[in-house]
Amino acid sequence: MGEVYQDKTIINTEIKKIREEYDVVILYTGNMGEAQDMDTILNSVIYMKDIEKYKRVIFIFTGYGSKKVEIEKKLEKNNVVNYKFFGFLENQDY
Repeated sequence: MGEVYQDKTIINTEIKKIREEYDVVILYTGNMGEAQDMDTILNSVIYMKDIEKYKRVIFIFTGYGSKKVEIEKKLEKNNVVNYKFFGFLENQDY
């Protein structure tokens, strides 16, 4: 096998800030539509929000879909603060 080149340069300033503030980034990327089981993900995020050992974990959602607004409202309603929504990210930011 050959060498694998990884460019760890982060261009997006908001992503840089996230990487400094949080130890773990959990990323959901793709469609947030009818066929995706977003409830399982959201229930996990809501469950973890008040547990001390998960305070330095952030959930990032990228992409779009018919459930996006519903997902945002559910997170807000449940007072979840450790999440961010982005549209599409550049390769370096992934």
